Amino acid sequence: MSKFLTEQDILEATTYVPIATKAACARSFAEECISKVEIKLDGEALPSMYQENPFMKSLYGMNFLLNQYFNKLEPNEEGMCTLSSADYDEWGEGNIFNAIERYKASKNKEIRDKAFDISADYREFYRMLGTEIASLLAEKNDILSRFVEFFSASITPETFSQLLSQVKEVSKEIDEYAAKPKEWQKPQLSEVK
Repeated sequence: MSKFLTEQDILEATTYVPIATKAACARSFAEECISKVEIKLDGEALPSMYQENPFMKSLYGMNFLLNQYFNKLEPNEEGMCTLSSADYDEWGEGNIFNAIERYKASKNKEIRDKAFDISADYREFYRMLGTEIASLLAEKNDILSRFVEFFSASITPETFSQLLSQVKEVSKEIDEYAAKPKEWQKPQLSEVK
């Protein structure tokens, strides 16, 4: 069953959510809007990568809109206002985002102004959420961090011991080479034409 926003919902809506609330929610939701992707190369597992989960981003975005602006969600046992995918679909069928846009054309100035204010304030939150997600993805997918993770997971004490003795052997060869007398001589300036 579709759920719709009424003119009364717009009139009773909050038009501004404090910046600290928007930032805290964006930060909190961002972690939930990222999915781990398992990577394999020739059958060997590599460090996971991460990608944005558009399903969760949409769900958390709608949750914020319904909860913060319209107070349409009921708290669960933990006091959290959550939105199921079925709830999302009910509001989605009612075209909640388009409804807000349509109310911008209302003949009632108060409704029109509130629709503009809600839309602008919500866009600011959604941009913040996108920025938080992008920052987390950059951090989690950092090539150097992934290399260190792979190297740390794949190196055993035996492998490390072998690498260490190879480094010592190469270092010894370099020292021996450097200690040998030079068989070549720098050309004299008079010899250079």
